[in-house]
Amino acid sequence: MSLISNQSTTARRNLALTLLRHGYVLHRRLIVIRKIRSYSRAFSRDSIRRRANFYRWQVTYTPEELADLIRSRLGTDLGPIRSLQALARGPSGRIYRLKVTGERDYMIIGKELEIRRALSRTHLYSSAFVVDKEPDRLVIRGAGWDTV
Repeated sequence: MSLISNQSTTARRNLALTLLRHGYVLHRRLIVIRKIRSYSRAFSRDSIRRRANFYRWQVTYTPEELADLIRSRLGTDLGPIRSLQALARGPSGRIYRLKVTGERDYMIIGKELEIRRALSRTHLYSSAFVVDKEPDRLVIRGAGWDTV
């Protein structure tokens, strides 16, 4: 009887630890995404204000514009882009695996710098971004600025 209760206690403890770990990771990801979406402008000095456009930024594309951009940058024709989905983020919220879905096909971009270069004529300021789908356009809202 004690062996069974010890096993179930151990199983419950392991389950609790697993849930705590996953809950913590989920909670942390939600905090990161919430911070990226925030547009707080708590700056006091002029030099900092001049850099505010790098602190929180956004880029807007129509599905066709994004398809043309990806075709020119990566040489892949996916058709008009339907969605951009972050498959994996690092602890800081930067995306390092992105699924790009078009009307014809999809592709997965697996490097942070490649993601930044694929989604802009030069490169995005950072791969810490979220994508909001609005009628007839995709809005990429980002946080921070990383040098290439």
